[in-house]
Amino acid sequence: MRLLLQICCFVFAVDALRKDVNWTCLYQRSCILPCEIPDEISQTTWSKDMLVVQMFPTSDHHQHGRYRNTTSLFVQELPHGNCSLLFNNMEPQDEGVYKCDTTGKSGDHQIYYIVQVNAPGEEVVISQSGDFLICSSERLHPKPQCHWSGTISNSTLQQDGHRLYSISSPVSVSGSEAQLSCGPAAAPVKSVSWMFNHSESIVEVSSQRQVSERWRPYVKNVSDSGDLSLENLSSDQLGRFTCVTRTDNETYTATVWLEKAPLSVTALTVAVIITAVLTAIALALYRCCQTAPEAPASDQRSPTEAPQDKSRAASLCSFILCFLLGLGSALPCHIFITAALLFKQHMDRQYKWVLT
Repeated sequence: MRLLLQICCFVFAVDALRKDVNWTCLYQRSCILPCEIPDEISQTTWSKDMLVVQMFPTSDHHQHGRYRNTTSLFVQELPHGNCSLLFNNMEPQDEGVYKCDTTGKSGDHQIYYIVQVNAPGEEVVISQSGDFLICSSERLHPKPQCHWSGTISNSTLQQDGHRLYSISSPVSVSGSEAQLSCGPAAAPVKSVSWMFNHSESIVEVSSQRQVSERWRPYVKNVSDSGDLSLENLSSDQLGRFTCVTRTDNETYTATVWLEKAPLSVTALTVAVIITAVLTAIALALYRCCQTAPEAPASDQRSPTEAPQDKSRAASLCSFILCFLLGLGSALPCHIFITAALLFKQHMDRQYKWVLT
C-alpha cells in the first residue's frame, strides 16, 4: 500500500511539473514547434497520442504514415541542440497535444505543445435580404461564432470534409442600419480609416474623428476598436468597405461587403414554372379559339348566327386569357379585349367572303 502511494505521488509530481505550451498554426501553412536543449542531441522523439511523428536517429518503421513527407527535423541543427519539428502543410486534423522527448548530455528534457490550427477564412460578406442583414463567411476553423452588436441572432454552421466551417447569421434590421466590424487588434488602436470601394474616404479616426461630407448622414458611430455603425442606408451605399487599423507596431486591414442577396434558386424556379404553365394554357386556348368547327350541312342557322357564335367564343377566350396572363391588371385586359374585337371583325369578313 505504501509503495502504491509513492508511485501515485511521483506521477502527480511529474504532471505538476509538466510544461504545456499553447501553440497556434495557420491552415495550409508551414508551422514550427520549437524544442531545444543546451547541448548536442543524442536522441529525440516527437509524438502525438502515442504515435511517433518524428524521431532521431531516423526510423521510418516507427513513424506513423500520417506524418511521412509532411513533417521533418532540422538535421543540421541537431548537433547544436535544436530538435524543433517542422510541419509543411497544417490541417485541422493536426490539432492535438504533441510531446518532444529529448536526451542529451545534460539529461532528459520534455515539452508539450497544445496545437490549434486556425483558418481565418475568406472575406466576411454582409448582404441584405428584405428586412434582414446576413453576415456570412467560409473556410473557418475552429468553430466560429457571429455576434451582432446590440442584438441576438441564430447562426447556421456547416462543416466540410476538411473540417472547415462556413457560417451564416441573419439579423432583423429596422431603418436600414448596419454594424461593420474592423476585426480585433492585439494592441490599443492608434488610428482607424474606413474606405468605400477602395477610393472614397468615409471616416478617419486618430486624435479626432473626421467624417467625409457625403457620409455624414450615414455614419452613426465608430467604436474604440474601429467598428463602424451606419444608418439610413440605401442601395447607393452597398459595396466594398475597407478598414485599416493601426497600432504602435502593426497595421491590420479588413474587408467587408455590404450587398443585397440575389433571388434564391427556389423562388426563381417557382416563378419560371408558373410562367411556363400559364403560357402553355394561353397558347392552347388561343389555338382552340382560332380553329372553329365547320357547320354541318343540315345546319339551318341564318348567316348572321354563325359569326355571333364565333364572336361569343372569341369574347370568352379573351376573358380567360385576360384572367390568366393579365392577373387583374388593367393594361393586359384592355389589350386582350381590343384583340378580341379585331378578331371578331376578321371572322365576320371571312364568313361573308365564304358566303359570296
